[in-house]
Amino acid sequence: MRRERARKSAGKRTNGLHGWVVACALFALAGLVASGISWRTHWQVRSSPPTARPSCTLSESTGCADTARSDYAVALGVPIALWSACGFAALLTLALVGIRRRNGESFPHGLLFATAASAAAVSLTMALIARLVLGVFCVECTVIQVLTVATFACAGLQLRDKRLGPVRALSADLRRLAASPRTTAAVGLLGATAAVLLVVLYPRHEWRGPSLPDLPFSLGAGPLGGRGELPSGLTDDGHPYLGAAQPRVTVVEYSDY
Repeated sequence: MRRERARKSAGKRTNGLHGWVVACALFALAGLVASGISWRTHWQVRSSPPTARPSCTLSESTGCADTARSDYAVALGVPIALWSACGFAALLTLALVGIRRRNGESFPHGLLFATAASAAAVSLTMALIARLVLGVFCVECTVIQVLTVATFACAGLQLRDKRLGPVRALSADLRRLAASPRTTAAVGLLGATAAVLLVVLYPRHEWRGPSLPDLPFSLGAGPLGGRGELPSGLTDDGHPYLGAAQPRVTVVEYSDY
């Protein structure tokens, strides 16, 4: 009797372990904050002149400016940092749902592992692009990538403690979702709507240089021959001129402190 009670008690403790899920939630929360910081840097870099360098720029090959200005930093018109924040938000939600589950319930550990595995694969791909294609090392991007891999590792350790394989756990979670089609459809529709709104409503904030001063409308409408309001003639040396005889020159200087 004592052995049987001890075995049941040990089984309850094993099934009630949520330590790795809590770690997943903490890493996902940290990743959400890091993604927000990276998005702020992306906004500052894209909204500034090409010579601007954010505070995370440590050297020519170590910084965030080149990464933020590259085409790889944007997907569907939205910065990768915002997509990363959406991924961490999904991981945090799944981890919190897993923490609230009672003993013996494995939902949604399979979905958590699958989502974390996908995020880790994307992070490793972006790391390879930064190093091999762009030839730079982004500090903020590296922090996000490390947090993604850490979340994936904790999700895998949780499955190990639950003695569940990834495929088996994911299959069980999918069957659980299929058993509640209305809730599943509502959550899926909400996520898809949020993604579409993000793509459609995200503001464009590309930097543009200063505009030229206003010129006469007739300028450029025909060959330069002194027409319109621009005076023309010949200098004392016999060279033709167009414009004021004694023009006022305006020099505009831009400097980066």
